[in-house]
Amino acid sequence: QLKHMDFPSAWRNFPVHHEFLPFLTRYDQMLQNRDRYICLECDTNLPAENEEDWIVVTECQYFATQNSTCCVCLKHYCLECEVARAVYALNFCVKCKKYYCVKCVAMDQCNYCGDYSCCICNTYTRCFKCHWNICGDCDSKNKGCTNCSIRYCKDCEDDQLFHCDYCKSYVCGNCGTFDFCRGGDCIKVCCKKCSQGDTMGGVKCPECAGYFCINCLTRRYNSHGMSDCSECTRRVARFAPSFLEEKERLSEDNKHRREEVEMLRHEISELKNKIKEMGLQSE
Repeated sequence: QLKHMDFPSAWRNFPVHHEFLPFLTRYDQMLQNRDRYICLECDTNLPAENEEDWIVVTECQYFATQNSTCCVCLKHYCLECEVARAVYALNFCVKCKKYYCVKCVAMDQCNYCGDYSCCICNTYTRCFKCHWNICGDCDSKNKGCTNCSIRYCKDCEDDQLFHCDYCKSYVCGNCGTFDFCRGGDCIKVCCKKCSQGDTMGGVKCPECAGYFCINCLTRRYNSHGMSDCSECTRRVARFAPSFLEEKERLSEDNKHRREEVEMLRHEISELKNKIKEMGLQSE
């Protein structure tokens, strides 16, 4: 006796074949003509009053699925029965579009979108701080530590992850320390790798125990010279040439762009004058 049918996902995408809807209607009618089933948890007659049909024939995510039936064991449950707190007897996987009972396939609910997905279709991650479940679709929008596998939800990542303004990496507090620039109102952040290496990220001075980004360090060097911390002076001297070269290159580029803009303005002015002359001649 036919109890359940799974249809390929390609068949369930609209627009569907013109013969598929009549087939679903006939299949639903066949199930309706049989003896009524009851939910194994609450003894409610199935399909439930709010479902009406065994087979969903309207255009929605449940299209062409069989209500109240686990696709593995073929047992029947209503969608409102809980076997434990917030654990339902039957759940619908939004990925494979199938119903599974809690005894056959483990299901997880994403705390962000609220959708259920089976363990076959989705790999859930858990926020390291608040322990929320995050499905694959929602997790792709979140950030994680670039050095370890720890991930955070969108609500926790700003407090738990530090973003280096130079290498653009995200690192958690367990993997490395970050330095915040002490140069007045500067808010730049630098990871340990960038502050200690030969990069343009700045330096962390072991003598004065302070971190300064390359911009603030250069201003500090220009203001105090050799009278300031000798270690900072020695270190900025290593970065200053490349920094000044970059500054000169950008200044030269800006100069060329300003000259190009002036040339374009002059050409536009000449074209406007020619248009006016042509207008006067035509009159």
